Formats: sequence, structure tokens, C-alpha cells
Amino acid sequence: MCEGGRQNPNSDVSGFTLIEVLVVVAILGLIAAILTVAVSNAIKRQRLDTAAQQLRSFMDRAYVSTTQTGNGMFVQIGAVRTDGSRSVRLVEDSNSNRTLDSTDQVLATETITNDLVLSNSSTAATAWPVVSGSLEMLCDSMGRAIDPTTGRQITGDLTISLTHRDMTGSGSLRPRLRYDIRLYPLWSPSLTEVRL
Repeated sequence: MCEGGRQNPNSDVSGFTLIEVLVVVAILGLIAAILTVAVSNAIKRQRLDTAAQQLRSFMDRAYVSTTQTGNGMFVQIGAVRTDGSRSVRLVEDSNSNRTLDSTDQVLATETITNDLVLSNSSTAATAWPVVSGSLEMLCDSMGRAIDPTTGRQITGDLTISLTHRDMTGSGSLRPRLRYDIRLYPLWSPSLTEVRL
């Protein structure tokens, strides 16, 4: 060591230069950014998959509850709220009048978050009935899928689709997919993953 606290340039002390440290930090930052995007996309896909499975499970629960209680069960998918989300409710038709009213008991409620897009079928023949802005179907005491607007059993399968908003339009989430949830005249929901 030289006087004044300066190091002799001819000594054998080794270390990292500022440039080497900055290069390593930049590489670590790049790796972190790539991993963050990948994890974020995986979470979005998982959220979509979970929501589709829950919606299908909700519809299965309607049938099970109907067979246990002998009362019809409504599956109601509410209109889009101001925050973009929707509620999904399972409601027991307590008075067996095939109409959702104040005497009916809500058995379960879920939320479809605002980053998921639920769409009714574009074909009127396969679209879920809309009652006051909500999609509604009734599983009656005999396990039939009943259109609450007509009080009659549906004659063909009805479809609603669920996807993530980043998988639509100019969204960047890949692979693009949607889940189709079909309901048949005898209450039997199915779930199909469709790659777009």
C-alpha cells in the first residue's frame, strides 16, 4: 500500500470492475423480466382453466342439488358489473314456480373476474336465455334443462364460452383458447377446450 490509502497498481489483489458488475446485474435483470412474463402468462391461463372448471362444477352441482332436494335449481350468470366481473349463482327454486323470486334460496355464489370474457352463443338457437340481463337456466326436479323464459325444456344443446381477455383481439397471450360449456336437454353439462 502506498501512502494516503491508495493501492499500488503492481499488487496482486484481484476483484471485479464496475463494468463487470453492471453486466452481471443487467443479465440478471433480463432473466427476471423474462421469468416474470412467463409466470404471469401461466397464472392467466390457470385462472381461465380454473374458472371454466368451476362453472362446469356449478352446473353439475345444480343437478346433484335437484336430486337431493326435489326442487329445481337455477344457474344464473349475472349481467356484467361496473368493474367488468359477473356473479354466478346457484339458486334453489324453493316454491317450484320456475321463476327466480325473493322466496328462492341462494345456495352458492362465485365470481367470474373482469379479466375473463364470457360470451353467449352467437346463434340464437344455441344461446342461453337472457332474463333481465342475466343468463339463466333451470334444472327441474326431473333433471331437465328448462328455459325460464318459456317454461319449456330446451330442444338442443346451449353453449356459453369463456376465455381470457388477453386471448382475444390483439391480446398477446398464447396459445389462444376458449372453453365451451354446453348444456343438453337432459341436464348434462360438458366442458370442451378449443384452441383458436
